[in-house]
Amino acid sequence: HGVEIHADWLVLSDSPGALIELEGAEGAEYWVVLNNFFAITRYNRSKLYAMAVHQLSERILGKFEKRSR
Repeated sequence: HGVEIHADWLVLSDSPGALIELEGAEGAEYWVVLNNFFAITRYNRSKLYAMAVHQLSERILGKFEKRSR
């Protein structure tokens, strides 16, 4: 079973980034992370903590986007 990578955005070559692997509900998940991820992990080195912060921010953003429509 292979890995599928879907991207609807472009990562600039001068942006430091990394590919991380996390265990998801349906198996391994692969994420491309950039500067914000590294900034969050300076506070708490856990990849899971950083992903929780990301997911929370996405939910908050979604609430604001719904209100602005």
